[in-house]
Amino acid sequence: MSIAETSYLLGLGELARDPAALISLQVGARLRLGLGMPSARGAAAAGWRRLVEVRGPNGRAVGYLPPDDAWAVAGLLEKGACVTARVTALVPAFRRGRVQLAIEVERGPVSGQGG
Repeated sequence: MSIAETSYLLGLGELARDPAALISLQVGARLRLGLGMPSARGAAAAGWRRLVEVRGPNGRAVGYLPPDDAWAVAGLLEKGACVTARVTALVPAFRRGRVQLAIEVERGPVSGQGG
């Protein structure tokens, strides 16, 4: 694995109502990344064309990557790269904490694919 970039988790406030979705957010936890579709309203408001969802080990959505980071990561995912995020820090803040992530790209061919 190599660290391609550092980022942070967006949308965490929306998930505060679902404690089960947040249980995997511990320093060192590896989270899955996948392509998603933003809502029409959200996409128009933010000018997003790509959305990268961040999911815990249990498959529950815990948030998404910021638009600039999502653009780069979506390109890797579309090419079949194995890209994950690792929680590097939980930063407390007034009203809404921040979850910092290291975006990691697996070197070599993706498991289960030739090449």
